[in-house]
Amino acid sequence: MALTIVDSAELYMLELLLGKSTTPQSLTLRLFTNNATISGSTVLANLTECTLSGYSALALTSASWSSAVTASGKGSTSYPTLTFNFTNVSAGNIYGLYLTSNTTGLLVAAEKFSTVRSVINGDSLSVTLNLTLSSEA
Repeated sequence: MALTIVDSAELYMLELLLGKSTTPQSLTLRLFTNNATISGSTVLANLTECTLSGYSALALTSASWSSAVTASGKGSTSYPTLTFNFTNVSAGNIYGLYLTSNTTGLLVAAEKFSTVRSVINGDSLSVTLNLTLSSEA
């Protein structure tokens, strides 16, 4: 599985890198419940956020990301494991996860799980985010 950085987020990242934007974005991790196809052109309207009982989107804090490192020409960082909990759920399906900006609501990245995750009352779903950037050949 790999997060796909969507086109609008790529543009924002370039503007930030080039100093055309000076507003860093805090992120929120969310789950989606529809069988969406993820690509660079995915937009927020393509994803249906989970509304199952007990679910709550998780705000990420910048300080919790590991220090970025470079290995084999790729930069990477990770975030500690996050857990979504489900209560009073008879049954529900989770197809994947996505990141949004807390400031603008911009869809940043999305990932569809290799298999649908079915959840019921008392289940939890743990996620560890690993981000790796590399240049295209």
